[in-house]
Amino acid sequence: MGCSSSSGNTLRGGKGSVNGVHASPDNLGSKNGPPVTGGPGAGQFHWPKCHFCERRIPEKEYNAHTVMCDEREVTCWNSWCRQIVKQGSLQQHLEECAKKQSALCYKCGLEVLATELQVHRDTCQPKKCTSCGELCITRIMSWCPHNFINIGATHGPFAAEALTKKYVVGSAGSTGAVGNNINRSNNSDAANVNLNVARMQLLWRWIKTKSIIEETLFRVMSREMDLKKEGFAIFKALDKVNESHVLAPKRSRSILQAPVVAPAISSHYFPTRSSDPITLEVVTRLIKDLSDHILPPYPAAWRVFTDAMGYLNTMPNVVLLSPPLGARVVNGRVNQGSKVVVVGDLHGQLADLLHILKECGMPNDSTYYIFNGDFVDRGANGVEILLIIFSLMLAFPKQVTINRGNHECDYMNEEYGFDVEVSTKYDRNVFRLIQRCFCAMPLATIIGKKVFVVHGGVPRRKGVRIEDISRIQRFRQIPMPDYSQPEEDEIFQDLLWSDPLRACRDGARTFGARPWSLDQT
Repeated sequence: MGCSSSSGNTLRGGKGSVNGVHASPDNLGSKNGPPVTGGPGAGQFHWPKCHFCERRIPEKEYNAHTVMCDEREVTCWNSWCRQIVKQGSLQQHLEECAKKQSALCYKCGLEVLATELQVHRDTCQPKKCTSCGELCITRIMSWCPHNFINIGATHGPFAAEALTKKYVVGSAGSTGAVGNNINRSNNSDAANVNLNVARMQLLWRWIKTKSIIEETLFRVMSREMDLKKEGFAIFKALDKVNESHVLAPKRSRSILQAPVVAPAISSHYFPTRSSDPITLEVVTRLIKDLSDHILPPYPAAWRVFTDAMGYLNTMPNVVLLSPPLGARVVNGRVNQGSKVVVVGDLHGQLADLLHILKECGMPNDSTYYIFNGDFVDRGANGVEILLIIFSLMLAFPKQVTINRGNHECDYMNEEYGFDVEVSTKYDRNVFRLIQRCFCAMPLATIIGKKVFVVHGGVPRRKGVRIEDISRIQRFRQIPMPDYSQPEEDEIFQDLLWSDPLRACRDGARTFGARPWSLDQT
């Protein structure tokens, strides 16, 4: 009772120690230390290490830890900030970032802090207009009609008074009172001609300027509406992610022309057995039939998609394309270098693909093709596009490569109607097979170890290497944006969704990856 054993001190090990020896990852299992046979620190040396906090985590808890790690970098939730911060300090950053939010007062048009907007609105009252005396909000006071009544048309297409003063009155005054009637008549006729020519030129400039402005506004609005639609497609997919649903064919908003399907007979030119190779002659006849709106029979289409899926499964995430350089002799002809044609965003436009193949030629030893994603949706010929590029890839595997785009996934095809197109032209099984082909597509291509070709853009994180992209598990649907997504999903999403912009503007692709500029490349 009263005596103490010296060996008892060695058995009382604190937390992180084994048999009285500190159990760190460096001395666990070392030759000089005691053998690790039990205790709370046993086996930690074999645990995977978190690349955010450099701690060793049990394998069962590793995935959950990498998502919730305090040292993990995440993007601020607020659209006006989008700053990358540590996940542990995200809540504090959000509280500080909320104080910097600005809002627009609808009464006066001033931007004030969101925290002070309510007080500002209470004090911002309507005032009397200085032109008409009507009580109105100050934001529209400058647009009072009384401000434009007395303004003469001096720069418009019908500024008759200003042009007459410049060409007619000025020309008549320059002749003086000495001239005879004939000279006055000639000068007057010349002045009227100059006046009419000036009015015609000014009118033409106004019409041209008006058309340019309308075209620019239409292009900008069309792009914004397209971005919003893509965002709504992702939001719909996020709402259904926890629900069990099947992608059933639905009524498409676009009119689909039902093409003629060739009869599935044994004499059809397209080989249906995998042992028979797909040659240039077969691809040429296929392109001719598709241009005439004649689809190949079901066995031929199934063979194309099945062989394409098998070939894409063997390709890496990043394909290395090395076209030969310099002059060389091919089939008795001297070729000067090689040509690499990068085709992006076909979106079901068969006429565009046929025009590109006609202008650039079919793939050969001196002509290489990179189809850079977004082959379907929006257009009515997505199936025909896939049949052609997959056939070209199978016939010329060394000269044709394919990158995946953000529209090569099920939730985008469901929103834009590609699933209805496939079900109309073939059946639902072909659509599922095409989805497996989409999931097997590579993510990027490197040309000659110098040019990096990807559908979207570079990842938002700095220091991402080709090895990091090569380790991504790509055989799945494109991950949907989430503020707590793993780093691998974030890089995957950025490669297919990021937009190259000269200047990052508010609201650009806020539902997906952020836009990138030249300083990030």
